[in-house]
Amino acid sequence: MSVNIISLIFTLLAGAVFALAAVFVMIIAMNGYSESDAAYGLAAFAILALAIVLVTSGLASFSTGGLIRRGYKPWLAVPIATGIFSVLAFVFIVIAAFLGVAVAEIVRINF
Repeated sequence: MSVNIISLIFTLLAGAVFALAAVFVMIIAMNGYSESDAAYGLAAFAILALAIVLVTSGLASFSTGGLIRRGYKPWLAVPIATGIFSVLAFVFIVIAAFLGVAVAEIVRINF
């Protein structure tokens, strides 16, 4: 059980670092936007990033348990699960950042 929590924490930290880096990139990308328009994009990104980080961390925890049940040693199961789901979190956070900028653009054009 503690191995699952270690995998969850490592994936959670990696996802949080990716999300924080994406926020800074989004702020630079939305440099010319008004604050009220950019706020909608940042809020959309925050909601998506939180969901992505929580889901990938939970899946990493469950997959660590699955790998251990299949006979993998804990010192090997944790890096496998953490690595795979951290990469997935990175990919989905990049997509969420694009969606956040798109939301800000839609708000800027239409409202």
